[in-house]
Amino acid sequence: MTKRPTTLIVFGITGDLVKTKLLWALFNLFLQGKLPKKDFLVLGLSRRDWDDNDLRAHLEKIMIEEGFPRKSLWNDFLAIFSYFKADFTCPSSFVDLAKRVRKIDRQASSCTNKLYYLAVSPHFYQTILVGLKENNLVVTCNNSSWTRIALEKPFGQDLPTAKKLDQLLGSLFAENQVYRIDHYLAKENLRNILALRFDNTFLTPIWNKQFIDKVEVRLWEKEKVADGRTAFYDGLGALRDVGQNHLLQFLALLTMDQPQDSSSGAIRKTRAKALKNLAILSPGQVEKKTVRAQYDGYRNQLGVKKNSSTETYFKISTSFSDGNLAGVPLILEAGKAMKKNLVEAKIFFKQPSKCFHQSSSCQNVLVYRVKPKETIFLTLLVKKPGLVDRLSEAKMSFDYRANFNGEKFASDYEKLLLDILIGDQTLFVSTDEVMAQWRFVEPIIKAWRQGKPKITVKNI
Repeated sequence: MTKRPTTLIVFGITGDLVKTKLLWALFNLFLQGKLPKKDFLVLGLSRRDWDDNDLRAHLEKIMIEEGFPRKSLWNDFLAIFSYFKADFTCPSSFVDLAKRVRKIDRQASSCTNKLYYLAVSPHFYQTILVGLKENNLVVTCNNSSWTRIALEKPFGQDLPTAKKLDQLLGSLFAENQVYRIDHYLAKENLRNILALRFDNTFLTPIWNKQFIDKVEVRLWEKEKVADGRTAFYDGLGALRDVGQNHLLQFLALLTMDQPQDSSSGAIRKTRAKALKNLAILSPGQVEKKTVRAQYDGYRNQLGVKKNSSTETYFKISTSFSDGNLAGVPLILEAGKAMKKNLVEAKIFFKQPSKCFHQSSSCQNVLVYRVKPKETIFLTLLVKKPGLVDRLSEAKMSFDYRANFNGEKFASDYEKLLLDILIGDQTLFVSTDEVMAQWRFVEPIIKAWRQGKPKITVKNI
């Protein structure tokens, strides 16, 4: 961990992300002594007419409501927070912010490390980035300090806007300063995928088209679109909400080649290569190989257009056009208002032309599940007891949490914040990955806008 004074500048300190994710993560890192040891400050930005005490009271209220532990340490924790009133759409706010940042440096008698965290709606990104640039807030004071920026998905609304955002980021920061957050990459069970695949020697040699018959990846959510989110979601849809990011990142981890080494650069490069290997669907293929639907009642929710054609469910059939899995069929599926919460991948291994003990099907399937429980199980064929040789399916299973006896799992944002502070980009999406994701998704979105295939309304 860096010993240099560090300032975390949070745009949107009063927003939902801070309430639900960042505050918990910061507090847990504080309890574990993982935050920078010297002069660590969180400067929270919002439009509210507040001072430091108002912000701390607001955060303390959240801590009470959410049942934060170790109350005797709350005051010490809250003391690291300061407040700065800023209107992200007003240029003068960035002039004042530059003065405040320079004042922090003077008080620390040092050029502090600076992390700009954009915990705001993506439509503010361009305004904030331009404001930072025009006021020299992205310039590193000296060679021993760093400046970094973290921003949440979605990274653009389509391929052109993604490119525009990437170009703007590239004009301000080097790629090693940019931390694009897709929190799915930091989930414990997703971080375990590379260990499963590359540290178990019996699996690595069979992870190719010679042995794998099909790959399915799904992300089901039992809940409908939340009432407070309907207007935003109606302009987005399931594919851009969870498909273009979470689902494809999950897929990349499952299907990427073995990296040259375990460095962040090698891993991100290999993830990007896997995404580039996805077959891009033509308009005709989109019509034949995709399904899109809405759950019954979606159009009646407040904030949703009465004639909305936004999908709350999709299913895409495609394949890999290149690489070790070239030609292997792939099913991607996600949706709201599903029958249960389920996030999993299924790897179907090829069946022999004839089973040794019987003429019927005998197929091994590896299931890698993130929700509702972090589990892995492998379907095996075993002989049934008795005088006749007949096969039966058996499951070899692993329960992540149960196996480690309740050992504390790090939250997504705990891990993400720590990695940003130490400069590890492994769990963050590279520009190559973002572009590969949009290149795959863009033709599908365009065909859907033209009504191909038509959207259906049904109970899924």
